[in-house]
Amino acid sequence: MKLRSVNVTNFRSIVNGKINLKDYTSLIGPNNSGKSSFVKSIELFLNQSMPLIEEFSEAEPEVIETHGIEIKKRIFNNIIIEGVFKDIEDWERRKSGVSGIIFNNEIKLRETISAQHDPSTNKISMSKMYEAYVRREVFTGLDESKLAECSEEIKVIVRREGFNGTNFKTKVNINIIKEKIKEELPDLFAYGDWEWSSENFGIDAALKQAIPNALVIPALTSIDDALKSTQSSIFGKLLSKLIMPKVKACQHYHDVTSSFSSLVEQLKSDESIEGLRELRNDITNRISEIIDAKLILGLQEPEYEKIMGGIVELRLDDGKETPVSLQGHGLQRSLIFTLLEVIAKHDAKSAEDDEECRSTVLLYEEPELFIHPHLMRKLKSVLSNVSSSSQWQVIITTHSPFLINVADDPCSLVVLKKENGVPPVVAQLDDDPFVGEEKTRLRAALDYHPSVCEAFFLQKEVF
Repeated sequence: MKLRSVNVTNFRSIVNGKINLKDYTSLIGPNNSGKSSFVKSIELFLNQSMPLIEEFSEAEPEVIETHGIEIKKRIFNNIIIEGVFKDIEDWERRKSGVSGIIFNNEIKLRETISAQHDPSTNKISMSKMYEAYVRREVFTGLDESKLAECSEEIKVIVRREGFNGTNFKTKVNINIIKEKIKEELPDLFAYGDWEWSSENFGIDAALKQAIPNALVIPALTSIDDALKSTQSSIFGKLLSKLIMPKVKACQHYHDVTSSFSSLVEQLKSDESIEGLRELRNDITNRISEIIDAKLILGLQEPEYEKIMGGIVELRLDDGKETPVSLQGHGLQRSLIFTLLEVIAKHDAKSAEDDEECRSTVLLYEEPELFIHPHLMRKLKSVLSNVSSSSQWQVIITTHSPFLINVADDPCSLVVLKKENGVPPVVAQLDDDPFVGEEKTRLRAALDYHPSVCEAFFLQKEVF
């Protein structure tokens, strides 16, 4: 599935702003115009992470009296992030946490993040809640708590399914009964009003199973961060998707894990290991004088994948083998988009093979940094290729006219402006104004004269 729009309220400088998202979306605008705020809000929304307290906006403090002393209680406005997901794949629809929140072939989710200030301790606590925009199902004549209160027609279905007044109330059985009512008694079924709700579906399960996750590359990222073996890093994805499956299929890996398992079993056995067996018996004899028990010397079998992930590294050999962190920033950034290209190619192949592959939204801040001019077109090509995969979306912030995609999709350009302390203003086309020959001429103009795109970065309107 793809994230097709996001609406942000009360986050950093954004009071309320909505952007539509394409496969490849470019956010442009002057410094401090809200580009990074939108990127960060998408990261919070998809990765279920928490903001800093400084990222909340505040209302007027509330003055309260405690033990005769007036103190101020800080009031934080809720951060609200709404997202619309479309292009839902068949395997995603089958997930139990997802199927119940799809309406009109799309999913609408809302995250509300709250902060509470306790003036007595001056501590601040935060919480978050996810809701889906759903229509409640209404079944006339169905009482989910008392079979006796159900209509006669529904009682027939309940008894025919082998349920009684006690076991029909379980969640699983109620769902079976509801499906039968839809099939056999459609006049008793209707949809209620639209509402935001977290009831009757596993929102956490839905997010973990199918909702896209965000992969963030900040403008000033360290290559050490990019090469960490976490799931939120580029190298972590390379490790889990490509490297570890091959390593685990290797005979040497099997030999290592089998040998360690044998060592674990030997330590637990009565024979144990020479020297350790005597030590165990000596301690057992001494402890048995206090309590009737014996000592078992054990060894926990490790999580091999985590161990391997922590020691696998990338190094560069340009005549001398060195860590990537010792290379220049330009090469480091080039390595980042090269790894992205490899991972996206793998995911595209997995999709062709009908494998379940959770989508990724790449949030790339100022990808042009440290990139040599002659590599700029290569970078644009890589990002376009990544975004063409059904498992990837690309959202960039940029100051480079070479990286925006107005020729193929003018609606993919989001222009942000912020003046005189006013919250960011979003400008984005809803429809493509270029059709037929106009679009061909526009593409030709941009291909042969890339400087045409510089017009989108002007501070003033061009008439």
